[in-house]
Amino acid sequence: MRLISILTPQASSSVPASSDAVLWDYRVPGGVKAILKKFGNDIDNAGAWGSVVWYIYKNNLLVSENIYDQVGLIIDPKEIEPIEFEGGTYLQIITWNEYASTVKVGFSAYIELWGD
Repeated sequence: MRLISILTPQASSSVPASSDAVLWDYRVPGGVKAILKKFGNDIDNAGAWGSVVWYIYKNNLLVSENIYDQVGLIIDPKEIEPIEFEGGTYLQIITWNEYASTVKVGFSAYIELWGD
């Protein structure tokens, strides 16, 4: 297998209190392996840290720890334990807002695509 592409998705959303938002979803093309290697996140209200949670899903199954803290910056995502997604797999980044008011949230990632 060889590196065929690199994805660097970024997204943000204003998430009302007690609500979730899908920040990004992606289906890995058949015959390709995707490896999520870096992740960065941010919010617009520092007081909401610990009340906003990011999740990484593979085919609707949670594959990450609940991410309550800042992992890396949106402009400079931090290396994480790699998460692999086989071809045809559905990848989602979702956030949940437990804070008392709307919070603007964002994320960025670095994902390698490997194929023949």
